Amino acid sequence: QQLPCCPMASSADVPVARIDVLCVLDFEAQCDDQKQLQPQEIIEFPVVLLDVASGNVIGEFHTYVKPVEHPVLTKFCTELTGIQQPQVDSGVLLTDALTQLEKFLLEHKLLGAENEKRFTFLTCGDWDLKTCLPKQLQFLGQAVPPHLTRWINIKHQYQAQYGRKAFGMAHMLEDLHMALVGRHHSGIDDARNIARIAQRMLADGWRPALPSDARQPRQPKQKSPQQEKSKQQQSRQRQQRQKQNSKP
Repeated sequence: QQLPCCPMASSADVPVARIDVLCVLDFEAQCDDQKQLQPQEIIEFPVVLLDVASGNVIGEFHTYVKPVEHPVLTKFCTELTGIQQPQVDSGVLLTDALTQLEKFLLEHKLLGAENEKRFTFLTCGDWDLKTCLPKQLQFLGQAVPPHLTRWINIKHQYQAQYGRKAFGMAHMLEDLHMALVGRHHSGIDDARNIARIAQRMLADGWRPALPSDARQPRQPKQKSPQQEKSKQQQSRQRQQRQKQNSKP
């Protein structure tokens, strides 16, 4: 049974599905200005629910996530995001954050047998759900939950709506003569600001729909049996480290 956020259709049916709720998502991840961290672990996981018909925010999900492979935040990461070490130390593991998000979506009747509304995720760019989450879960030997495999890139929709290229959240706010509220690169503040941009676009006539404007994550490369065996062993070791890190 297909989830309401992921309708499948031929190109002849495009666009096929109205969207009732936009789940605005904006990860923050562990980072370093001196080197590329592998994996680049999610450290803040915010989602803002935006009702398309009314333009109102109807819920928020937010948690900090504990990095395991690179547990100590870099100075660059803290200065960029404002996230402090105690916040991630008291955060949850990524797998637990995903479980909490699923519960949140169930409570809002966006998942499960009682789902009443069609929804999709809305991101500023494709990195969050095309690269960051799939790569971290692949590193952990786990699959991306189905409801997080399609999304709308607001930058593409902004350009289609206004005929002007969108270079990022701050640029779109400036272009719309809207102030940035909160701190840039705070995940929850960014998600709220992206939701504000979406509210303005809805007021100006934007009607989000799937699947014509939905994005999908990259498919992982096929591995040889030897590589797969090594990957499974590494995954078991990481899961063991996660269990140890989750203990008080």
